[in-house]
Amino acid sequence: DPDDLRYTGDRIIVNASVIEGRPEQDVLQILSHELLHVATRDVSGPFVPLFVDEGLAEVAGYGDNPGLSYFDAIVAAGSFDSALPEDFEFSTGSANDIYLSYQEAQSAVRYFIDRWGLRRFIRFYRRIGRERVAPGLATWHVDRALRGTIGMGLRGFEKAWASSITS
Repeated sequence: DPDDLRYTGDRIIVNASVIEGRPEQDVLQILSHELLHVATRDVSGPFVPLFVDEGLAEVAGYGDNPGLSYFDAIVAAGSFDSALPEDFEFSTGSANDIYLSYQEAQSAVRYFIDRWGLRRFIRFYRRIGRERVAPGLATWHVDRALRGTIGMGLRGFEKAWASSITS
């Protein structure tokens, strides 16, 4: 009875028809990604951009095997725009455009972790996530959290990440 349904905690809804028949590794990747969202929910906040949230979930899902072949093909074709994906790009556009946003996000989070370490990434995530209601655009909060964690702002991080891809 939907009128009487009460949730007591975070939920992951699995569309069985989407995962049915997929290789076990794909299913584990999807579940790891979604479980990461549940695990970070308490420390996430409205100013955490999707490139950070989804990028971290992709890192958790793919583990040591990034699976960035689509992104690598875009870079090889000279079509990489050197920009971090914006929030709307995770839900609008073609399926390929959306998939590219997830791959770019994973690449950016991997770059952060490889360059500054997982502990600093966690500090950054907690710093940006703790703001709940505050004045300022989300980009300002991300910029401030990056400066406080790695000493460079959002545009500096974006340029450093993009340079690591194209160099």
